[in-house]
Formats: sequence, structure tokens, C-alpha cells
Amino acid sequence: MGWRRTQEGEFLFLPCKEIEQLFKYIYGWACEERNVELHALTVMLNHPHPIYTALDDNDPDFRRDVHSLIGRAVNALRKRYKMPVFAPPDRGYTRILDEAALIEAIGYVAAQPVAAGLLKYGRHWPGVRTRPEDIGKTEIIKRPNFFFPPDSIMPEQVEFTLTMPPQLRHLPRQEAVDILRNAVDRAETTERRQWLAKGHKFPGLKGLKKLSHTTKCPLQYQSGKIYPLIKCKDRKQRIKARRELTQF
Repeated sequence: MGWRRTQEGEFLFLPCKEIEQLFKYIYGWACEERNVELHALTVMLNHPHPIYTALDDNDPDFRRDVHSLIGRAVNALRKRYKMPVFAPPDRGYTRILDEAALIEAIGYVAAQPVAAGLLKYGRHWPGVRTRPEDIGKTEIIKRPNFFFPPDSIMPEQVEFTLTMPPQLRHLPRQEAVDILRNAVDRAETTERRQWLAKGHKFPGLKGLKKLSHTTKCPLQYQSGKIYPLIKCKDRKQRIKARRELTQF
């Protein structure tokens, strides 16, 4: 699972058709180029949240390609020329090892619009937010024309495909999809209750329309926050993975 925030939390990924096309195109291309399988993707106002499997252990190359292209393309779209799009990387990934952790992570990613206090229900998110039902489906995405020149070496179109995570391939597809859908519902319900308990009012789609891509996140980003290197519910497997990291 990966993430990387924009400079100062600026809402550079505010949903629009160009941002949706760009992210799907770049992730589709990078997955094919680097032999990566994408399982889920939500693009929030100031950071993307992908869950993927790098089959050739080339995760650094994959993330470099994705962030480099997105950064330059978003700067072109937003007419920004002096500032980088992304803040310096704070590692930005967590290894997901077992089935329980994977299910929880996909619920977490899909529930991001609710967790951010923006919408009551994630399904109303107008930007990129894949669903468990999308697993196994392929969407043809044309190359954006606001950054790539007509004679670009990049392909004119790519396939944006979600694959079933390896941890769930022992199950029938529909059973796995139902499990993931329930995880999303649980995550959203938990986040929604927490916000409502605080008296929070979700701005909804009307509130989103009032935002600008130059708006910055009102919550101060904690650069010193510790994110887990490993996400695993099985204790023995988690301890083994930690020992391997320590030895490395």
C-alpha cells in the first residue's frame, strides 16, 4: 500500500475529468511497464492511495515513474512551474502480508472520502475511487493531451485493470468481492460514526465544488508521524517479517 502527499497538503488532485484520466493512464502504463498488479486505488485531494503487488520486486522503479509523471503532468495542468507537486517522500508505503491485513487495507483505502470528513458515503466520491466490484475489469484510457505532446513516445492508450489480490485468489471471485465490499462498508461506518459523534457536518459534493486546487489542507501534516513498515494480522508472520527487515 502506498501514498504520497502534495506540498503543504495543497488540493492539486481536486477531482475533475483531467485528473481522473491522468491517474488512470499513468497507473495503467506503469503497471504494464513495471509488471505490477493494481488491486485498489483512491485519489484524494492531496494524495493517492494505491494497493498493488510488484511482481518483479521493482517497487521503487514503479513509484518513481508514477510520481515523476504525475508531478510533471499536474504542474502542467494547474499551470504551476516553480514548485514540485509532491512533498519529500516520507517512505510512503506499507507491506501488506496476510489476508486479514489486505482486507482491512482495501476497506481503509476505499473509505478515505469518509475518513477525511468530506462525504458521508464513499460511493459519492467524484474522483478516482475503485470498488471491489471493479476487480477483473479493464478500462481503456486514452493519453491525456494537456501534458503529453502529439508525438509522445508514450502509448496513445493503456489498459487500466484491477486484479484480485494474491491473498484472496484461493476464494471464488464473488466471495472475495463480497468480503472486500463488507470491509469497505465497515470502514466507512466506523469513520462516519466518529465524525458524527464530534458533531461534524459533511460538506458533501456542494462543499467540494467550493474548493480550489490551491486550497491547502486545514490540518497540519505531521511529518514525524510513524507509519508501519508491515501490516500483518498474523503475529508469527509479522515477527518473522520484522526479523528479516532487521537482518537486512
